[in-house]
Amino acid sequence: MKKNVKKVLTLALSLAMALSLAACSDENAKLSLQQLPRLRGCQAHTSVMLSEVDIKIFKKLGVDLTSEPIQHTRKRY
Repeated sequence: MKKNVKKVLTLALSLAMALSLAACSDENAKLSLQQLPRLRGCQAHTSVMLSEVDIKIFKKLGVDLTSEPIQHTRKRY
């Protein structure tokens, strides 16, 4: 369980760092970073339950989040 949380956290941090680094030389990345505060007060809905890390990211952005009570599984039938 700890490994999965670490992987998700690492991915979230990696994406944030990549966007921040890209903003130094890429105007689109810079504009994207500048627009993140505009998400505050928006609402989002997911069809599956998100991980705690994902929920925390939405909270930090100030996005009101709802989700279906369905846990995501990787099983393919």
